[in-house]
Amino acid sequence: MPQHCVALRCKNRSKGRSADEPKITFHRFPQDKSLRKHWVEAIRRDLWSPSPYSRLCSSHFSDQDYVPDRQNRMLKWGAIPSKFVGRPAHRPKRTSTRRKLKRQRNCKSESSRALDDDGLSDQAPSKTPTIDPNCVDHNYAYPNDIDHITKHCNFLRKCLQSKLAQERIVKEKLKRSRSSVAKFKEMIDKLWQEDILSREGV
Repeated sequence: MPQHCVALRCKNRSKGRSADEPKITFHRFPQDKSLRKHWVEAIRRDLWSPSPYSRLCSSHFSDQDYVPDRQNRMLKWGAIPSKFVGRPAHRPKRTSTRRKLKRQRNCKSESSRALDDDGLSDQAPSKTPTIDPNCVDHNYAYPNDIDHITKHCNFLRKCLQSKLAQERIVKEKLKRSRSSVAKFKEMIDKLWQEDILSREGV
């Protein structure tokens, strides 16, 4: 599916580019709400919000925004687009924004560890988010991947605990059934020995 940049006055598209033109990558909007808000503010489109198919091209990011030494270009976590025509002067500073986002992420990590220590992590897991396989290389750095894996592991652990509980119930039922069958056989043998069943059959 052809992709195009949603920035104002940007005509970059994934289709129809010649081999002589510089290579451009298209990045989906981050899932982090705070970082996503900074992207939207940087674009400055009135009454507009990104859809799951919205993309922003690499022309609006600087080289420092990318993870170095990668064949497929990946944005660093906390990267904010800065190269726009008529860029607003009130855009928040990059360094302070990244520092704020890192502090928020550290607080979330500490809260998660505290919940695990208190044994509260066994609560019902939330719905596992889906990831577009075509955009894995631009998943906005490693912390988001770790969060996804952690949530999925918690979900699998919850399923395993449920299956083990069901297995214990089935084993208890099977044990009671075997005990009932054994008692029934013992009763039949006793009746045969007393010649009760044979007299009733005559």
